[in-house]
Amino acid sequence: MVFVKKHLVLIVNIVLILAILGGIGFILVKSYNRAQSKNQDTTPTVVSTIDETPTETEVVHTIGIVQRSDVPNCNSIYQGFIAELAANGYVNQNNINIDYVLREDSNECKAAIQRFIDDDYDLIFTIGPYCTKLAASMTTDIPIVFGAIEEPEQEAFIESNEAPGGNVTGVSDYTPCFEQIDSIKLMFPDTKKIGAIYFATDANSVTQAIIGEKEAQTEQVNIPYSKYPVKEKEELNSTLETMLEDGVEVIYAPVDSFIYKNI
Repeated sequence: MVFVKKHLVLIVNIVLILAILGGIGFILVKSYNRAQSKNQDTTPTVVSTIDETPTETEVVHTIGIVQRSDVPNCNSIYQGFIAELAANGYVNQNNINIDYVLREDSNECKAAIQRFIDDDYDLIFTIGPYCTKLAASMTTDIPIVFGAIEEPEQEAFIESNEAPGGNVTGVSDYTPCFEQIDSIKLMFPDTKKIGAIYFATDANSVTQAIIGEKEAQTEQVNIPYSKYPVKEKEELNSTLETMLEDGVEVIYAPVDSFIYKNI
């Protein structure tokens, strides 16, 4: 009986030892598997970060826009420029900065252009002959694009319309002066005299008045033509009266913001 009990105790002890060893083994294996599982879970993240191709930093372009005359046609040119940038994905995409300066004071325009140059802007967009001439005289490095200029070649902003050359290019708002004068002859064939009224200091207006005069003197039209430049608003009424006294029957008003705004 004692022998049986001794053996039973021994067997129980052996079972307990085996259970303990098995438990320890189970814990060790489970810990190992857990560690391996943790490593497997974290490894893909690390590898993904290392292998991922870094995103190239997006280049931000800076454009300086300078406009002197606050008139509808110049404002439309600015709006059209912005609309075209947007159509090509350059607006509201955090890849372009627009610095728009509208100043009627010439010194403030010059200061704005100088700031564009000093800050090394990528492009200068000039609206009107004054700002274009100023910018072209101040930098030969930064690209200049112009608008609201009748005859850029005649103004010597570019080498030619076909091959601008240098750092200046743009779009002409050429007025069909020849066709306009021809239309006067067509619609009012008995006209005795044409009078052109325009702002004396606006290069575009002066150019248009000269072109109109040349066309009026052609054999096809052959109508007397006189130019009436105006330097300030107060001269308008007296100039119009003078035109009537001179026998002007058709008034020719070139594309001239000053005349449109005040007449």
